[in-house]
Amino acid sequence: MTQVIWTKHLRQRIKERGIDSRDLDKTIRFPDKVLTSKSTGSKKHVKDIHGQQITATIKRDGNDWIITSVWQKPSRQRQTPPTPSLISKFFSLFFDRK
Repeated sequence: MTQVIWTKHLRQRIKERGIDSRDLDKTIRFPDKVLTSKSTGSKKHVKDIHGQQITATIKRDGNDWIITSVWQKPSRQRQTPPTPSLISKFFSLFFDRK
């Protein structure tokens, strides 16, 4: 049976960085993307939640998953620029000439 193991280091980082354990669980189970470390072979599960990009590092030990660390930073999701209003389009026709 597969176990998900949280290390002492991980528990410290969750507390220090104010990361919700439910968000960490979502990142581990349903990542938006998974990156592989070339040097260690560990995986980084990445997920955007509530405007934050959460990254968890995971090592495999047989069938077990060992979660070693987690961090977050502001998400870089592209935001669509606001659609210009009809009035701003009208004024730009006459006043934005260069």
